[in-house]
Amino acid sequence: MDYKEEIIDQMADRLYSQASTLVLSSMFVGSFGSAIIFGAIQYSTGIASGPCFPLVGLVVGGIAGYSLGQSRALALRFQAQQALLMREIERNTRRPSRALPDGREAFDGEQVRRMSPPEDWR
Repeated sequence: MDYKEEIIDQMADRLYSQASTLVLSSMFVGSFGSAIIFGAIQYSTGIASGPCFPLVGLVVGGIAGYSLGQSRALALRFQAQQALLMREIERNTRRPSRALPDGREAFDGEQVRRMSPPEDWR
């Protein structure tokens, strides 16, 4: 299996876009859903007349939908951050393969200088 960081980037972008639309859609569904429920309660019980009761439902549902949408969006943003963190960990810990054909690892001059004793030891 090959590691492709583009997939992680795409998934993080998708999670961020879902989080941004989730708040508005939850608010919309909560508002109109509760307005319909409050209107049905008003109609079946005859509590009040006019649009006042469904409007209260619209506001209450909007607030509840916004709150629920914010908490779910936070969870999606957190998942996106986790994916990006995993990508960065992979970037920082993965060493480029510089193996020679016989299996030994190739060293450049700087690595050899760092591994050799200082000049005054000789």
